[in-house]
Parts: sequence; structure tokens; C-alpha cells
Amino acid sequence: MNDLYGRSSFVKMKGRIEGLYKAYLPVKDLAISMDFYKKIGLKLAWRDEDTAFF
Repeated sequence: MNDLYGRSSFVKMKGRIEGLYKAYLPVKDLAISMDFYKKIGLKLAWRDEDTAFF
């Protein structure tokens, strides 16, 4: 897919993400999601019954 100038609208990413400030992601199963984020190296900062911050 191209933009108005004929350039590709897809961005090729090289390397890895260096940081992330904030993202809100609603999920169906918080426990499974928490396990995923722990496996990729994020540390749990805060949690209540239906919310978790990494």
C-alpha cells in the first residue's frame, strides 16, 4: 500500500524496541497476558483484580 506520494506506508523496523512509555491493551485473560509480558522481560509494577501495569 502506498501513500499519496507513492511511498510504501509500511515501515521496516531494524533492531529491537528500546523503550515504551505507555500502552493500554484490553485482554480476555489477564493471567495469560501477564505470563507473556513476564516472559519477554517486563517486570510487574502494580496489579489489582483486573488490571496490571508493567
